[in-house]
Amino acid sequence: MTSATPSSAPAGVEPMLDITHLNVYYGESHILRDVDLSVAPGKMVCLIGRNGVGKTTLLKAIMGLLQPAEARSPWQANPS
Repeated sequence: MTSATPSSAPAGVEPMLDITHLNVYYGESHILRDVDLSVAPGKMVCLIGRNGVGKTTLLKAIMGLLQPAEARSPWQANPS
């Protein structure tokens, strides 16, 4: 999995979920490479792909079950 297409928030609205440059490794295998994802409050996103492309790894990294090698601000502290 490389990069997801960001679903941008409307002007002036902070994204509820804003991930930039997410990189996750299993051992020496680079599984997620520079993933960027932005989701506005009240929006739904569907994550689809073939087996083994990193869907579950991405969700585990977002939930904090996997330690990313690099990432910036996954969750907005107080969504409105």
